[in-house]
Amino acid sequence: MAATALQLSPEPTAVECYQNKVQELTHVITHHSARFRRIALGHLSNIADAEDAVQDAVLSALTHVHQFRGHAKMSTWLTTIVINSARMRLRRRLRSVQLALDETDGNRTSWRTSSRIRGQVRKRHIASEKLRRHWLRQPRGYRLLCGQPSSCATSMA
Repeated sequence: MAATALQLSPEPTAVECYQNKVQELTHVITHHSARFRRIALGHLSNIADAEDAVQDAVLSALTHVHQFRGHAKMSTWLTTIVINSARMRLRRRLRSVQLALDETDGNRTSWRTSSRIRGQVRKRHIASEKLRRHWLRQPRGYRLLCGQPSSCATSMA
């Protein structure tokens, strides 16, 4: 009797649900990968970073497919993960500082900032802002006569 009850049950097992979700996710990935790359590229403006963001999003989606509740389409869920992955990459990029390794050829490499470097950058920004405010308080004739300091050139319109 117990064997017939299991066979007649219309409810899929947890393993079947998981397998169905993985199959659907695989289908979404294969059919919408170009769209996901375009979305990530729109946020990052760099093809390599966009592809990395999509790859991170796919890995995250496969890892957390059991959390998909079905309130939206699987493609919508994965699109949200791609957007969040691109935003996280953008935040990481904004936290890094470009340091010149070789001034002759202009190649620049991104290094993760240490707290010491962030402190130095912050101090330079504060000093530059103080100089700009002090310069703007000077009489207009004096500013025209002396010229504009190079650190204020980009700040003043």
